[in-house]
Amino acid sequence: PLLYQVFLSQPLEPGQELKLTLRYVLERLPQISRSYYLIDDPNRLGLGSWYPRLVTYQQGKWHPEVSELSDYSVSARVLDKLFAISPLAPVSLSSSDHTYRYSAERQSGLDLIFTPDLLLRTADVDDVQLRYYYPGKMQKWSTEALQITEEILRFFKQRYGVFPGKRLTIVATEDGKYPVISSQQLLILRNSFAEGKDEARSRQQLTEWLVYGIAQQYWGQ
Repeated sequence: PLLYQVFLSQPLEPGQELKLTLRYVLERLPQISRSYYLIDDPNRLGLGSWYPRLVTYQQGKWHPEVSELSDYSVSARVLDKLFAISPLAPVSLSSSDHTYRYSAERQSGLDLIFTPDLLLRTADVDDVQLRYYYPGKMQKWSTEALQITEEILRFFKQRYGVFPGKRLTIVATEDGKYPVISSQQLLILRNSFAEGKDEARSRQQLTEWLVYGIAQQYWGQ
């Protein structure tokens, strides 16, 4: 990670703003089957936060774990025509610039995925907007995966009195190093329904991974 220290001639007064414009290029991204993942982890610089953000320097050290209430605007461009998936915006298919905004007021993260081919199912679970993306091979499991997710969300809501957020985006991949990767409003889920695999065991694994991922959104890493 790169840290740029900014010195102000005068401290900012309450209500004053400072605008910084940074241009940067990401050349190597984590990918699975031509799907590229830009995951937002505000607690670990360089291990997930792919866009510049404000970090304070106090008492002789940096504090990346402290959430600074700031507004960010990110424009993302890809050379291929890929679907752009973000919890902040509808899916788009284009190679032009797309601007995504991180709002301090909404406290929403900037997870972003570029992928060549995924299908979509949506549902509303009380106050939560649920979007579930999956490859065509998982068509037969998409309805059940969505139902399991709804049951888990309602279980946690009954237990803790709140949902983890107002929207949840789940992207199911065909394979991956980790069963589930969890961020603030996004779960990347590995496909557990391989051909010839016991369906009851696959269903159990899917439930376990979804519970684990959604629980992290309550408790953190």
